[in-house]
Amino acid sequence: MAHSFVPKLETILDNQSKIAHIRLADYIENRLGTSDGTKGPDMRVFNRSKHLGPDVDYNMVEVTYTPIIQSKNTKTGYDLKPSAISSEDNMAVSGVILCSIGIKYKAYCAQIGRSFLVDPTKVEFHISLLPCSYSASAGTRPKLYLPAESSARTVIQDA
Repeated sequence: MAHSFVPKLETILDNQSKIAHIRLADYIENRLGTSDGTKGPDMRVFNRSKHLGPDVDYNMVEVTYTPIIQSKNTKTGYDLKPSAISSEDNMAVSGVILCSIGIKYKAYCAQIGRSFLVDPTKVEFHISLLPCSYSASAGTRPKLYLPAESSARTVIQDA
């Protein structure tokens, strides 16, 4: 994600380009290798990673689904379901941008999801903290609070 999606997103935001969510998702999929297996991964993306060793078989890397890109311009709103798809709407150049990518290597699968806050309004910022608070509190017992949860609660209560 750091060598393909983030630089492209930075360029789009810096230039305030008008690009559809699905077009950006297709670009990312083509860089990582298509989900139907017709195109392998772009080695310029994978060669930049210092974490991948020389014994990695890049022919075994495949995208499990077309990347999901969403922003506040998505007419249907943010869809957090696994079955969500990128829309034909143009991407917003501010607010919250969500990206989800699934990759398979041999028998291992990984899903990477990232939220990017770009000049968020105060409401967008606090709304983005709510899932953090809920997920932090999911593993706690009554009267046992995690530092992250208590900080998130303080920030949200002060708003």
